[in-house]
Amino acid sequence: MPPLFDMLKAIGIKVYGGDEDIVKYSKRMEFLPPTVDVVIVSIDLKFNMTKLAKAMTYVSKGAKYICTSNEKTFACDGMLCPNVGHIVATLS
Repeated sequence: MPPLFDMLKAIGIKVYGGDEDIVKYSKRMEFLPPTVDVVIVSIDLKFNMTKLAKAMTYVSKGAKYICTSNEKTFACDGMLCPNVGHIVATLS
């Protein structure tokens, strides 16, 4: 579980998603909480379209969203890798 999740859980916030949220894109929203108050966007090396669809759905239903960064790239192993900024741009 990512450190951010651990910190939120430690102060009593119910957390959904993260590493255990890697499911097929066809997973229907009816199996998820009907609403969430906040979508937190952070770096996610296991990002997938299902996670994006869920975030977009919750934000469109009125959930606030918080981003930990808006940087679009970062250096990793000699490559330029996408960062959370691309997800933030999609949700904005």
